[in-house]
Amino acid sequence: MAESVYLKVRKLASANQDITDLSIQEKIAQLYLYKSLNKVQNEAKEAIDSFASGFEKRLLTYFVGKLLPPYLQNPKALSREITDHALMQKKYPF
Repeated sequence: MAESVYLKVRKLASANQDITDLSIQEKIAQLYLYKSLNKVQNEAKEAIDSFASGFEKRLLTYFVGKLLPPYLQNPKALSREITDHALMQKKYPF
């Protein structure tokens, strides 16, 4: 799902859309990706905690960390920028 959001933003960028709308749409995609990755990481850790122990648990947790590196974004700032833009436009920008 996150990939389709990313591809939609890329398609809009190639369609010569307004720069301010495009930047907000990119921020929406970044926020969505941040939330999606955070959810996947938490679910993976919960699954590992529910059945693994000892060395196996450490090994699986290590692999989750390698396969899902942290996506460093400030979700609070992204949300505020999206909200400010939506309030100015009086509509949802995506």
